[in-house]
Amino acid sequence: KTSRSHSIAAALLEEPDGGFRLVYTYENEPSPQESHLLRHVGTARLRFDAEAQVGEGDYFTGRDRYTFGMMKLTRGVPTA
Repeated sequence: KTSRSHSIAAALLEEPDGGFRLVYTYENEPSPQESHLLRHVGTARLRFDAEAQVGEGDYFTGRDRYTFGMMKLTRGVPTA
């Protein structure tokens, strides 16, 4: 509700152990009511295991925001 993001570019790279790495760049534009936030571009790098069950990596943003952090994604079992 406070901003919109969209991907600019992405790459999927195969790792020697059968896993893969997803690297993508995105652009985020805050909504007008979030005037204290600035438009920014960021990059995320996630490494997934061969079964794509777990992905871990980091993200960082460019000028105007200077934020960064870690992400861990896990694939859950669907529930009925």
